[in-house]
Amino acid sequence: MVFQIDVTDAFAHFGKEVPRRVPQYPIIGNAISALASRHMSMITNVEDDESPVYADKCLQVLIKAMDDPFAHWDENLLATVVILRLHEEFSHGE
Repeated sequence: MVFQIDVTDAFAHFGKEVPRRVPQYPIIGNAISALASRHMSMITNVEDDESPVYADKCLQVLIKAMDDPFAHWDENLLATVVILRLHEEFSHGE
């Protein structure tokens, strides 16, 4: 899945760096879990009950951050949005 994100980066920075941030930024872990669950559902042809739970956790944090005018938007939230966007694209492929 990460190949789609790192398609133009020969060093695959997104695929290597973003997972390393999960212990400090659980929102990234939830986004990765949502995407992984959606992907597994697609390849196994089994109903996906898990990915909406992880995606909703991410969206709750993102909505709170957007409501706060003093929120610190950084590359970690951006990485989460990128992963959730890919999750959304997989969702519409069904």
